[in-house]
Amino acid sequence: MFLALLFALGASAVAIANPGGEIVSQTPDTPGPGLEKVGPINPDTGFPEWYRDRKGETLEACLDPKDPMCVPTAVPDPNQPISMTVPGTAAPGTKPNFPSEFFYQSASANIANVGSVDQTTQKTGKMTAIMSLEGAFANGAPKQGDQMVFARIRMKVTSGLDSGQPYTVVYPYGEQKIQVDSAEHGFFVTEDIGLTPGSFADALTGRVAPFLHWTADPVLPHGYTGIPGTNHQIEGGVGGQNYVLLIGPNAGLTAPPFDANASDVDSTQCDPAILAKYKVSATDCVMTNLFSLAGKESTRGGLDVTSSTYSRTSAGATTFDVQADSKATTPSQNVVVQEIAPPAGGPDFPITNLIDRNGHFYAHVNATNLATSGAEPKVRVSNYSDAPRTVRDVQLVDSLTGTAVFTPPASPSAGPGSMAISVTSSDALLSGTMHTDLADDAGNLVDLTGGGATQATPAGGLALTAPPATVKVTSPAGGTVVLPVTMSGGNFTPAANLHADAGPDLPAIDPGQTGVALSGTGSSGTITGYKWTGPYTVTTTTDPTTHATTKTLGALVDPATVAPGASLGSFNGTDTQETATITAPNTADDYGYRLTVTGTAGPDGNASESDDMVLTVGAAGAAEVLTPGKQRYVPAQQRWVVDGTSTDTTNNVITVFLGSSHSAGSPILGTARVDPTGTWVLDLAGSDIAPAPNQTVSLLSSNGASADGLLVDQRATGGAAAGGAAAGGGAAAGRGPGAPVIPAAAGAARPIAGAVPGVVGAAAPAVALARLAAPATVRAAAIATTGVPVNVTVPKGATLLRVRILTTANKALLTTFKKVKGGKKVKVTVRSAKAARKLRGAKRFVVEVRAGTAKNRLGKATRKVIRIRA
Repeated sequence: MFLALLFALGASAVAIANPGGEIVSQTPDTPGPGLEKVGPINPDTGFPEWYRDRKGETLEACLDPKDPMCVPTAVPDPNQPISMTVPGTAAPGTKPNFPSEFFYQSASANIANVGSVDQTTQKTGKMTAIMSLEGAFANGAPKQGDQMVFARIRMKVTSGLDSGQPYTVVYPYGEQKIQVDSAEHGFFVTEDIGLTPGSFADALTGRVAPFLHWTADPVLPHGYTGIPGTNHQIEGGVGGQNYVLLIGPNAGLTAPPFDANASDVDSTQCDPAILAKYKVSATDCVMTNLFSLAGKESTRGGLDVTSSTYSRTSAGATTFDVQADSKATTPSQNVVVQEIAPPAGGPDFPITNLIDRNGHFYAHVNATNLATSGAEPKVRVSNYSDAPRTVRDVQLVDSLTGTAVFTPPASPSAGPGSMAISVTSSDALLSGTMHTDLADDAGNLVDLTGGGATQATPAGGLALTAPPATVKVTSPAGGTVVLPVTMSGGNFTPAANLHADAGPDLPAIDPGQTGVALSGTGSSGTITGYKWTGPYTVTTTTDPTTHATTKTLGALVDPATVAPGASLGSFNGTDTQETATITAPNTADDYGYRLTVTGTAGPDGNASESDDMVLTVGAAGAAEVLTPGKQRYVPAQQRWVVDGTSTDTTNNVITVFLGSSHSAGSPILGTARVDPTGTWVLDLAGSDIAPAPNQTVSLLSSNGASADGLLVDQRATGGAAAGGAAAGGGAAAGRGPGAPVIPAAAGAARPIAGAVPGVVGAAAPAVALARLAAPATVRAAAIATTGVPVNVTVPKGATLLRVRILTTANKALLTTFKKVKGGKKVKVTVRSAKAARKLRGAKRFVVEVRAGTAKNRLGKATRKVIRIRA
């Protein structure tokens, strides 16, 4: 039962499971320092040989599938060596013979009869506490490079608790205060530390330390901390906490009386000493002091060779140095260095023991005889204390020292600076070329010159516009050195020139809008003053070749030219600061604003600089693009459906005419207001205006853009086209129904905006559900600041997306629309300070998306519930 539960809860490094819950606080409040040291990496597994706690206890990876004292692990072939590099014979050449997960420590405690009886199942809840140091792979299956080790603390209660109440869990490594979600009766929370592949030292900062042990028992085999699947009392918990407690409202309501001699895993009410210590009643506390525990004491020190370098004099006298890491034990590990293949006449150097200091080993070896037989390419470093022996064959390489100095030019306009690199090898007889990772201004990697033990850049240095922070040099004998780049000389980088930046142009500002922000935060230099002025007239010119438009500021707007009753807006008292706010003019047009900065002159001698930005109020200065959609009439319902899009969303109304909008007497079918997404729809049933065969309609916007000659799609039943019209609506004069329409000429008639006609319910479009991806949890503050990222896969045929934030009671807090392309993926960031305030104190909210072709033609909703973290 324990093993089945352990695998069910330990299959992934990050768990998301009902019933949820939230860790409100922990003691200690931050993890670690937990373990003391991680051991050398085993080249066959890619995992550390061992982890050591601060009491000196060292546990190794419990990997042997035939060892009954290890938590059982599945491998392709248990009869073959456990290895990441040797496949099992059960699947030759395809999978490493390695489990997907294993443990250095596996600790679990279970409590039954938690809380009150569920009236539906007639059962009480069950609690599981897991405290493990686990090896696994980032993507599940064993794969080289995905190895990781993490410290896991996981708490789960299935049911029986009071909804929305806080509970405290006391366990061998601390305490957790856990909040039960509203409408839930349990919790499931996990803390994993060390989930970055290859960063094995990260697990040292987890909470799993020191390692736990069974209390003295003659049955426990030597070299193990416990027996998996067998419940027993333990020792080693911090502060004597060799138990798991659950404290909170009615946690012990149905637990049997405490029995200090209990030999099974059934829960008990807390003993009198515990009740007195935590000042709780028996009905609010359950506990167990029995644990299923597995851990194997390390018998191998392993070996990491951290450095292996040699030196040679011009006379050929040779020495070499080896440094290595292993386990610090008493007595010390027996680590030696020797020749791999000694010559027939005898070894070039004697077998030498490495000197140990707390697990760090070194040897400085006189190998003068290497001068007669040539440089030894490799030496063998072995840990004779391991069984089987750990052996590492390592290359001897030379040691490099040097400098990298950059001299800047006299001024930025004087050309490139100069980089000088000089490197010396420990091998005085070195020959060949040293290479660097430095690229010159042409992109070519730089080689050093000289060919001997000391090599450098050419005399006078290498011309270089800007230096890197470091330069790596590689010797032909294999040595490398990373040199920090220093700078020298009296040529200093000049002070910055003044630079004014008035920020980007602002389009489509509503007339009279208050609180419009102007930003000069991009300005730089030694600035002592800011000044905003405006509004200015704006002139737009178009390049006849590139068709690019340019907007330039003219004179300040003359108030005498403004219509009576209109306003030019005003600065709101912030025109002498880095940022300013204004009230926009209430007449549609382009307006210019200028930022002037003053301060200390830079090298260009300018003590004042200016920059301009353009504010577009309404649609002035921006040509509206009117794009027709469908033009449909259903005789059986006397129903018109005409829709489309417009690039002008500011108080824009589309008038639909039967016939031409420029012909006197053309009847008006109705009007439709353009919504914030640019979409408009006229959906009118029971109309007394019917089209003739091959009749056309036309459109006219409030801003004068028009579209004529749009062929009506006449449908007998709302399905098949009738009267010879093309299904979906055609367009006269060769213009398709989806083609953008050229803006109307200046002075074209503009209809008075009418009321939006009543909308008769239309069938949802035949599009599939939108697929939704969003975070499982977000911080409460993020809803109002950075927002919630929502990734949506838009179904084919959809052109409009609606995204909403809802409460769990289905109350809408935010609604936003976005024009989309069917079959594409889009990202929408929903952000609302109002929604954040409304969700204050809530534990969850809902993100909903619906896709369709118009606001009244949206498909079914897709929803995701997101938890809120404090």
